[in-house]
Amino acid sequence: MNAESKKVSLIMPCYNCAEHLDVMLASVYGQTYDNLELICVNDGSTDGTRKKLEAWKPLLQARGIQVVLENKGNGGAASAINCGLGLFAGDYVCFPDSDDMLMPTYASDMAQYLDTHPEKGYVQCDWLMCEGGGANVPFRWRRSHDDLHAGEHLLESLIVDRAAHLVWAFMVRRTYLEQWLPGLRIYDGWQVQEFPLLLPLACGGMYGHVAKPLYFYFQRAGGFYSRHFLGGYAGAVEYGRRLHRETLCVIDGLPVDDARKARLRLLSGLQLLRNGLMLSRRYENEADRSSWLRDLADKIQTLSPSGYRPGEEELSLLYEEWLDVLISHLCTGTVRPPACPETPQEPIAIYGAGREGKKIISLLLAQDVTISHIWDQAAVDSDLGRYGGVAVSPPEFDRVSSAEKQRLSVLVTIMNSDTSQTVCDRLRGCGFAHVYGHRQIRAYITASIVPRFLAGGADRKGCTQ
Repeated sequence: MNAESKKVSLIMPCYNCAEHLDVMLASVYGQTYDNLELICVNDGSTDGTRKKLEAWKPLLQARGIQVVLENKGNGGAASAINCGLGLFAGDYVCFPDSDDMLMPTYASDMAQYLDTHPEKGYVQCDWLMCEGGGANVPFRWRRSHDDLHAGEHLLESLIVDRAAHLVWAFMVRRTYLEQWLPGLRIYDGWQVQEFPLLLPLACGGMYGHVAKPLYFYFQRAGGFYSRHFLGGYAGAVEYGRRLHRETLCVIDGLPVDDARKARLRLLSGLQLLRNGLMLSRRYENEADRSSWLRDLADKIQTLSPSGYRPGEEELSLLYEEWLDVLISHLCTGTVRPPACPETPQEPIAIYGAGREGKKIISLLLAQDVTISHIWDQAAVDSDLGRYGGVAVSPPEFDRVSSAEKQRLSVLVTIMNSDTSQTVCDRLRGCGFAHVYGHRQIRAYITASIVPRFLAGGADRKGCTQ
């Protein structure tokens, strides 16, 4: 191992983590970087956390790591971070969680990046994610960086989850931290520390990226995220609302102009709507889902230059796409239709007249799209009615001529991705040349509504870029 000149400080909040602490501290012990300082802030733990930290201290010191143990009353992760920020002496600083694990080169690889990239104030690594945290559970490599959302719109991208905001994957220069975090204190109104730390840092520019996994993240059943976001509909919604309120407080303190603060506040509200719609769908709460959709329709009408307001059926099907339209509008001031590698051409055939299929059929007919066939397996045993003068019929493809199979664009409206793929493969095997799955259909329809948002137009043909 080398004797590095730059000291790296690890500020680690600890709360009731005795069960998992050995793994993290062993990974700190095993770092290939010599000039380390570990600051453990025991945030009022009631288990054996303090005793375990004290047992590890001489072992880490014998390894040459400077160790600071600080005990305080329980105040949450943000409060513990503030405590550590008042104690650290390093040139670079990281914020690992006490129940995860570091790769051996976690400190050395990111410190080397900052050493060789003086123009960057901070850097982020990739990580390996394990859901559950048990033995023999596979890890998934998660990338932290996306060039599509870099640069001047980083603040906006962080708020709407288009850029990773996981503090343990970052290393920050002390001088940069002092510049963008006056007094070396983050907002600590609640337990979370991600936005209070990363939003101020993002005001200074884009971070660097080490394109390798240097951190093991365990998403545990009893962890903060699982307790608040996966513990049932009511708790998850309240978590989202509280996170939104806290985000607004952080935004108010950012060193940006009032116009940008207003955009950031709107984006946080859109992220709240996204979470609410996702949760109401997951937990099948139709009453709240209708309320979330009305709120989204209000936002669209307010932000649309043409005052366009979509109907509930359109929003129910395309809320994700509409949110992306609004987010792009607020982040960059421009809106582009979604990419369609191949655009369906009329005449159109529909496979699937279930709940989602009926919504798609209704939207297409409202835009005067010519539908020549509607197929559904359930039509074998029952009459499913007519749409636009076209009866829903069983999928008897031998009645379709070879020439028509080459001409038709078949839209498979089945939501389940595996079933949809099976049907698409079957249709292609039967000789249909143009078959589109659910995501392609949504992109096709969304491309037709972007002009309405911008100027009230109704250009429904094609996916122009």
